[in-house]
Amino acid sequence: HLDTRLQSGHTTTVDAIWSGIPVLVWPARSMVSRAAAGIVMGAGMAWAIARTGDDYVDLARRIARKAAALKEEIVEVRTTSALFDLEAWVRDFETALRLAFEARCFEAASCRADLIR
Repeated sequence: HLDTRLQSGHTTTVDAIWSGIPVLVWPARSMVSRAAAGIVMGAGMAWAIARTGDDYVDLARRIARKAAALKEEIVEVRTTSALFDLEAWVRDFETALRLAFEARCFEAASCRADLIR
């Protein structure tokens, strides 16, 4: 999957990685151009981020030569990377909600904090 530079993939990048498809990204300066790079980093695949145009071409050639071998490595990302660790994500989200609720209760001084324990 060759990601576009100015408007990078979001859901399609995650879907490609989940499917074991190598994703090659070359982020620019805008947030929308860097989204796929963040996803690739979260998957532990920093090797798939090009820094220059020449780097993008070189990486594409290397990935094409060993695509079959990479597929197994990328499929394993589903069980080893933070990107797909749903249990950790849920724990972190619950903690964030709890902290936000407690902060609001502290401000209001009238919440029932026992409701979230």
